Amino acid sequence: LKLTTTKMKDGEDAEEFVATFDTLIDELRQAEDTFTDEEAVLHVIRALPPGYQMLKVAITAGPDANEYENVKGKVIDFYLQEKIGSEPEKTEKKAESNGDEAVFYTN
Repeated sequence: LKLTTTKMKDGEDAEEFVATFDTLIDELRQAEDTFTDEEAVLHVIRALPPGYQMLKVAITAGPDANEYENVKGKVIDFYLQEKIGSEPEKTEKKAESNGDEAVFYTN
């Protein structure tokens, strides 16, 4: 039941989410020998937030859609790319006044 109610929140660290999911899946596999990678992937896809829609489509259309380890890596990669892309870029502006140089950072 906990596996079906676990959801990743927008902005949540994907590495932490995947670690939590790994624990739940390991517990389930110990209790039920028939839990497959395909089932694990379906649970991960269902648990992803709306901002991961592009990744969901890519996973389901990809050749390794049934390989849980590969899907975990893709979730983390997507999170890291989004995180890098959302950090504001800082541009350096120099101002000279009375011969002194000052550096200002703007977003």
